Amino acid sequence: RSEEMTPLSTGNLYVTSERLLFNGEARNTTITLGKIVDCHVFSDSLKVEKSTGKPDLFSMNAPQARYILALIGALKQL
Repeated sequence: RSEEMTPLSTGNLYVTSERLLFNGEARNTTITLGKIVDCHVFSDSLKVEKSTGKPDLFSMNAPQARYILALIGALKQL
């Protein structure tokens, strides 16, 4: 048995001082920074684990994922 990612929607990921916003063609997602408990950078994605619900996976390259992770970390400390 193998696991693979299945894209749900293409779109743009925005980071604000209060939340992550994914504005997709078929699906939208909002995650407040306070609900983010952990993030993991992979070579092709960023996994965002929340205090409730399943984690969200956002497709991007590793440098972009590290940038988003650093930005989330800095904003959560404000």
